[in-house]
Amino acid sequence: MNLIKTTLTGLALLSVVSVHAQSARELLGLSPNQMDGKMPSRVIDPNLKTYGVYTLQPKLVALPQSLASRSAASQELGNFTLVATDAGNKAIEEFRKNAVVQNRITGELGVVTGNLTILLKEGVSIQQLEQQFGFTTIESAEKTGVYIVQPSKEQNLLPIREQVERSGLIKVVRLDILEKKYTNQ
Repeated sequence: MNLIKTTLTGLALLSVVSVHAQSARELLGLSPNQMDGKMPSRVIDPNLKTYGVYTLQPKLVALPQSLASRSAASQELGNFTLVATDAGNKAIEEFRKNAVVQNRITGELGVVTGNLTILLKEGVSIQQLEQQFGFTTIESAEKTGVYIVQPSKEQNLLPIREQVERSGLIKVVRLDILEKKYTNQ
């Protein structure tokens, strides 16, 4: 049981470390001679809404394939069709369920699922978290302390994630984002 917890914690830390291991040059798309010990000449737009390596794409929305018009589709991802927002679809300006994001490293689009994956601290029960934040548990691996939870109402998930992180009840909390997975096979 401790081996599984250690492994999951290690994997979570490795994913964070690998994201932060990218050099500033690579993330900003600058060549080595553009740095020269000075501030980069290209500045990331401060108005962009980001979470880790993800940037919100407010001009796109993810709709279930059964509801989306094929003529309006720009891409399909999982069971979702990504559609450009127009008069019929309200732009999503926050990290909410079905918001579309772009991974700044891979360039791939993803969909915010509306779920949070949580690794609880030892001695903390999921009921404590459910009561404090009004979550519903979607999936659980009780022996490892990993739970997938969903807020009771649709709202911006970043402030909720930060509140959970500051609560002292968890080791790790992640916003779930559906992306294409690539393998070497």
